[in-house]
Amino acid sequence: MNDDLTMRKVPQQKRSKERVDRILSVAETLFAQFGYDSVTTNQIAERAGVSVGSLYQFFPNKDALKEALINRYLEEMRQDKFSLNTNQPISRIVREMVGSTFAFSQRHAGFHNLFLSQFASARLHEQVMEGIYGMLGKVYPEMSETGRFQCAFMGVAIVKGIIAMSSDRPDIAQETLLDEIVRALLAYLRAVLLLEGISIPRDIA
Repeated sequence: MNDDLTMRKVPQQKRSKERVDRILSVAETLFAQFGYDSVTTNQIAERAGVSVGSLYQFFPNKDALKEALINRYLEEMRQDKFSLNTNQPISRIVREMVGSTFAFSQRHAGFHNLFLSQFASARLHEQVMEGIYGMLGKVYPEMSETGRFQCAFMGVAIVKGIIAMSSDRPDIAQETLLDEIVRALLAYLRAVLLLEGISIPRDIA
């Protein structure tokens, strides 16, 4: 990885770890409020209550802060993926996956912008796709790799597209949005199952 995107040093002492966590939390909040391009390291340091020199001890630049935030998101998303119960109807599995993405976005102020943006979205998209791909492999082991990849790719595209278009529509209730995303995902999954000659479960028939 590019040295400009990695931390200069990993905190070892409790006080240093707390300082890094505070810097990252402030960066996340500011990125969410004002957008990544508009925020400076000086603003992050000031809001975090540290000197900019202290910030640079750990992060060489703003891109390294962004990368550390993404890594933190990815690790938590991996843990969420392990807790998914695939021994239930597919409609419920898909709803849980979409619901967990919504809940994750609510827990992390900056995730929404990073997931939708071009400069940081690729790794986040790959992680979500990996989760969908793995889930389908467990539920439909007979589905081809191509079918699983198509479902995973289109799943991310559908979620990202609907969220992006509804971000300036506060009149749309979140529960309604979740319902429509699940409906769209299940419709696409049903089409792929039909195309591959796989029996369509009763709950999405």
